[in-house]
Amino acid sequence: MNKNLLDHLARYIKMLQKSTWGKFLSYSLQFLSKLIISSYKLLQIFFKARMLIYENHFLAKEELILEKKLLVQARKIVVLDKLIGKNSKIYCHNWVLLDLLRQRVLLISERMDAIIRQISFISDKQQLNQNLRYSLMLESYLIESDIVKQFSIYVDKCHDNFLSLSLMVWLKRRACRIRAYLYTPIDRYAQYRTMVQKRNLVGFKFWIYSLYCLVKLFF
Repeated sequence: MNKNLLDHLARYIKMLQKSTWGKFLSYSLQFLSKLIISSYKLLQIFFKARMLIYENHFLAKEELILEKKLLVQARKIVVLDKLIGKNSKIYCHNWVLLDLLRQRVLLISERMDAIIRQISFISDKQQLNQNLRYSLMLESYLIESDIVKQFSIYVDKCHDNFLSLSLMVWLKRRACRIRAYLYTPIDRYAQYRTMVQKRNLVGFKFWIYSLYCLVKLFF
């Protein structure tokens, strides 16, 4: 009788252990898979956001250069207008010279219009990038909130399984540390990609700049 009772008890313990390990593997793997996917999405979003930031930095420099060019052209027009106004009586019989001066003013005005259009395009692009970055930040916030939500759900599911609970806490912390560690090289790579695309680096310069960024990536 006692032997049969011990056999039943042993079988029950084995079933309980099997069920516990089954829950451990099931919940842990489910949370791990969702954590990996979410972490990958967060790293992608971070890379895209940094690309937009560096592109806006580059566009801001280009805008400053164009504004300086616009100022130079505006000064030229002022000088030519004064020259035409003061010497219109002197050049009244020299219509060819007056016409050349007016054509020069017209040409400079067209250049100014082209520069203004470029500045307007850059401003629109910067605003678009800013809006995209805000969208990425919102998406990142939603993903991080979903990680917290999923973590809470699985904690509730395995609150009686200390091993699963400990593993999930460790995985969540480890994923945060890994993402934080990867942010720096991803940021540098985003800067590298932006510079290569905007500067149109080719040939020997491309490889030199790539080597320089590769060194910065690890040191």
